[in-house]
Amino acid sequence: MTESLTIRPGEPYDLAAIEELAAKPECVRWGRLPAPTAKFLADRWRQSQVPPAFVRVAETTHGLFGYSDVYQSSPTLVWYGGIASSMDVAQSL
Repeated sequence: MTESLTIRPGEPYDLAAIEELAAKPECVRWGRLPAPTAKFLADRWRQSQVPPAFVRVAETTHGLFGYSDVYQSSPTLVWYGGIASSMDVAQSL
């Protein structure tokens, strides 16, 4: 990737792009993230289990290339998860 990535907070309009990215078998995945459909992510973000400050996306002018979040299921249990189009994008998130 020759373009520089921009890392920014995730927004509800990113859900479809994240779902599309997750459907690609060549993507790098980490954490305990089940198949992230747009509906699953929207529900999770709405339930405040993922604080908005911890939802990040990596993009260029050509689209979204990565997504990561922090999921806190209890006060003491935190999971990190994400999907990226390459290891370089994953490292930037």
